[in-house]
Amino acid sequence: MLEGYHVDQTRMACLGQPPSTVTDAYAAMLDVQGKVFDALRPGTPWEDMYQLATDRAAELGYADVFMGQGREQVKFVGHGVGLELDEPPVLAPKLRAPLAANMTLAIEPKVALPGIGIVGIEDTVVIRETGVERLTICSPEMIVVE
Repeated sequence: MLEGYHVDQTRMACLGQPPSTVTDAYAAMLDVQGKVFDALRPGTPWEDMYQLATDRAAELGYADVFMGQGREQVKFVGHGVGLELDEPPVLAPKLRAPLAANMTLAIEPKVALPGIGIVGIEDTVVIRETGVERLTICSPEMIVVE
């Protein structure tokens, strides 16, 4: 928190070497997050970012577990961050309002792997005219504790 403003981030940590299903899923979520970062521009509808993320997750083979499973599958991939940890906008279907310069967003692609749990990443960025500025400074690498 800085002067009352939040950032939101998630990092993965494993005790011992994770199985390839976890490292593959984590790499896929980094890929999804990168695609969203590349597309975040002023004027883009909120729902387009959600659709981009779900499409990319499906291309990578994670459609059924992206952002949860079954009835537990949530329909968003990011949200605003500011004075509150979770604020509008919500990057979700049917929300057509445009993104604006200087909006601060947390992008959080995750998958729910059966028998394992949630695997994902979350970073906070500011939308600029030419792209995003990352506010979270921790390395995105998975932490492995031996």
